[in-house]
Amino acid sequence: NVNVATITQGMNMIQSEFDKAFSDVGVTLTGVSRPWGSWFVAGLYNLTETPQKAVLDFAKAGLPAGRYAVYDFWNRKYLGVKKRRVVFELLPGDCVVLRLTPVENEMTLVSCTKHILQGADELSDIRRNKNSLAGKLRTVAGQEAELGFFIPEGLAVNPGKNIFVRKNFAVLKIEPEQSGMTDWKINFIQNKTN
Repeated sequence: NVNVATITQGMNMIQSEFDKAFSDVGVTLTGVSRPWGSWFVAGLYNLTETPQKAVLDFAKAGLPAGRYAVYDFWNRKYLGVKKRRVVFELLPGDCVVLRLTPVENEMTLVSCTKHILQGADELSDIRRNKNSLAGKLRTVAGQEAELGFFIPEGLAVNPGKNIFVRKNFAVLKIEPEQSGMTDWKINFIQNKTN
């Protein structure tokens, strides 16, 4: 069962909270809660025929204070950990879909490329032990998927077959041969250089 708590105020979300200069940018925000984690999915839309600056201010959008790992779904790009806001230049008719995952000092799943809600339905049975995160991903034979992980200071992930690491972000590429639930696992270790 997926609990998707919608905090969406529609395409003109909290109009008074955005400067008039941003009134042509639509914003939607949805909260997702699973037994293994919670996150937000935000959409920013340029509804005009001219480029627009789009700002998602976390406090004005009603997000709890904290640090968020931000992942751009359409561009498959990790944008780092942010505390206050994200800013984009959107071309006419353009949109960006973001997953905003609260992060602390533990390895955290912060993206899944299979669905726009990025893990709400296609991931299950996620479990953590001392040195790994593991779970199941609903897959389709021949359709590649990627899971992204925030790596906090003090931990490290060894790159390997289908695991790619860049600074504090790791990607696990899954290439299923059969459709169904695919087991996945990513191991991490204490980083002795910190």
